Amino acid sequence: MNDAHPATDAGKVITVGGPIDASDLGVALMHEHLLKTITTWLVPPTTPDTDLGAHKPVSYAEARWLRQIPYGSRENALQADWRYVANELRRFKLAGGRTLVDLTSLGFGRDVVGLKAISEEVGLHVVAGAGYYVGQAHPWGTAKASIESLCTEIIRDIIEGVESSGVRCGVIGEVGLSDPVEATEWRVLEAAALAHRETGAAIFIHSLHELRLAPRILDVLIGRYGVDASRIVMCHMDLALSDWGYTEAVLETGVFVLYDHFGRSGAPEQIPNDNRRVDAVKRIVEAGCASQLLLSQDLGIPAHMAAVGGAGYNHLLSVVVPLLRANGVPRQTVVEILVTNPGRLLPLSLKIDRNSFDPRPHLDIRLPSGDAS
Repeated sequence: MNDAHPATDAGKVITVGGPIDASDLGVALMHEHLLKTITTWLVPPTTPDTDLGAHKPVSYAEARWLRQIPYGSRENALQADWRYVANELRRFKLAGGRTLVDLTSLGFGRDVVGLKAISEEVGLHVVAGAGYYVGQAHPWGTAKASIESLCTEIIRDIIEGVESSGVRCGVIGEVGLSDPVEATEWRVLEAAALAHRETGAAIFIHSLHELRLAPRILDVLIGRYGVDASRIVMCHMDLALSDWGYTEAVLETGVFVLYDHFGRSGAPEQIPNDNRRVDAVKRIVEAGCASQLLLSQDLGIPAHMAAVGGAGYNHLLSVVVPLLRANGVPRQTVVEILVTNPGRLLPLSLKIDRNSFDPRPHLDIRLPSGDAS
């Protein structure tokens, strides 16, 4: 393993275009997917009103039902045209956006070369994610790979670049953990923790929070591996808005909470609407925890794009920010959430005693699948 990231990278944000200062980030969306492949979950629908559209290009007509059944069309499972995405992102830039974090980790179509092309074409900063998504999407051989080899790959992607591209990742994630967590996913989480200790890259955790596993996951990262809580992001927390006690428990650990489904809705018990998210933002602000809050949209399929009636990458800035202000969230708090917090999180930063923990004896730990205790 590499003993440490280069000294010149300390305090820098690693974008696909190279290291930058945190002060250059501007307004940042913290969980997006610009280029993505999710054919692993493809389940074409059989209902008469949708099955004919399952094999068509995603047009305005098909996009409406595909936003509710995203895996119902092969064309909707592929977002691989960087030029198309670049055109979509011009709306985000015109709305005042400057940076996006692309959390397309290994397992669903990460394309760092395409991300760099988008960044250069539109003039935006893009931060790419290293690591592995949920077990169902793991590349062949992941289950048999050692934790040390998985960790080494993550470190290489951050320090040297992905494969021979020279394009570097700047964060670890999204690290995919299912409900319940699979044995191979616990190992991937351990690899992420070890890679963080070597690089100082922030860790983004994917969980759907159905079994309220965040405390168990954070106990591994913080308790077992000594990861500083301020370097961890718990994604998709707006899927658990009905359980404020759960949110409080996560906030009390000191990690970042990410509401990343703005612009998307579904069954109320599964994906709430933006009004409920705004109410939740206000509650976190009123609780004095705005410094732990991040926002985004988690877009990444053709049906989400503005060109076919979707929210588009500018939705948070064009629609949600005015809604927050209209509901009494102060302007300086909005700036804190969208600018200051990303600027604190994204630079490479080691906040641990590197001599306090030797990970090598623990590399073969196997945590029980589905243990929610």
